[in-house]
Amino acid sequence: MEAKEREKRARLEQMEKLCLGKWAKKEESVNTVADPGPQSYHGSGGGSGISTDPWAPPDGWVGAPEQGALVCDVFVPSKVPLSDRWFESVPPERRYGPGEALAMARSSTGRDVDVVIDLTNSSRYYDPSAAFESKGVVYHKVACVGKDAPPDAIAVTQFVHTVGKFLAERAARGGTGVVLVHCTHGFNRTGAMLVHYMQRTRSWPLLNDHIAEFALSRPPGIYKPDYVRELFEQYLERRFRSTTDPGVPEWKR
Repeated sequence: MEAKEREKRARLEQMEKLCLGKWAKKEESVNTVADPGPQSYHGSGGGSGISTDPWAPPDGWVGAPEQGALVCDVFVPSKVPLSDRWFESVPPERRYGPGEALAMARSSTGRDVDVVIDLTNSSRYYDPSAAFESKGVVYHKVACVGKDAPPDAIAVTQFVHTVGKFLAERAARGGTGVVLVHCTHGFNRTGAMLVHYMQRTRSWPLLNDHIAEFALSRPPGIYKPDYVRELFEQYLERRFRSTTDPGVPEWKR
């Protein structure tokens, strides 16, 4: 009996050693994976892959149009304006910073930008105080994750409330200022948010028309199918055949 117990304990000890050995090798392999270091995306015309330069503009940013036409007589859709530190690899004629954003909006609408609403999920693109607030422009952050995640209900409500408050104050003082709205490229999050605004504030929700209205202002419009699909699922409207997915723009490929 004692011999069997000793044999059993020996087998258990051997198994334990084998298991610990496998675990140690696994831990070693995990801990020795090379750190890829800081990576960022750089786009010149279209998407040009990953760059190791931490201050390279976001993928496709350089080729993306700066702004769209006025939406709802109040919104200027825009890509994110970048501070100077991003421009080392950007041709001078393609640089688009906060100063250029305000001047371009003024030139296209004939009105000053009173408010900037930032939909990006980052604070690294520019310093709001230096970029806008020092110039008398009110800055609001309504962070949206982006990528494959359309704006959530909380962000949409915050956006609609912020704009409603601005419009009430503007009317009280007889102003005509506009709101510059931007995400990273100014198409998907920005477009979805403006469509949400139209749906929630206009007398009748006409989702197909509102999606087309944004696309007319900033061609090709919302180009991520999931964002458009989410809008129809949320508002329970029938999608017309004319409301097609435009495909990824050339500058983003």
